[in-house]
Amino acid sequence: MRIAVFCSSSPTIDSKFIDLAFELGAEIASQGSELVSGGGHISAMGAISRGARSKGGKTIGIIPQKLVDIEFADHD
Repeated sequence: MRIAVFCSSSPTIDSKFIDLAFELGAEIASQGSELVSGGGHISAMGAISRGARSKGGKTIGIIPQKLVDIEFADHD
């Protein structure tokens, strides 16, 4: 199963949301699902992908080329 979660890429959100995003990503992967996200590497968006990968999960990022070009993309 693939689960899509799109969340903040703002560097100014409260750190509790970063922690929650990481935990959610880890839980998604622990359940055997793949994570589909906004594809960025910062803030909650990056944390959710890192959380999924911390449990061996597969991540898929949906991101415009413009953001890839300015090095916003999560390439892991």
